[in-house]
Amino acid sequence: MASTVKSTAPQRRAMSVRDFCTEYGVSRSKAYELFREGAVRPVKLGVKTLIRVDEAEAWLASLPERQEGAQ
Repeated sequence: MASTVKSTAPQRRAMSVRDFCTEYGVSRSKAYELFREGAVRPVKLGVKTLIRVDEAEAWLASLPERQEGAQ
């Protein structure tokens, strides 16, 4: 008899700048450029800068797709 166990760990809703850079493949300077441009809107928790996961995913979805034959 197989039982189903649901994970009780909460989903991550925000990430550090370092985690954003690692997960989305951008440099730290590019991340701060995206913040300045308003392409990604960070939030602050005390002195820590966080990026909401939904904000990061919205930015990723807004990027143009690579065109066939483009380098």
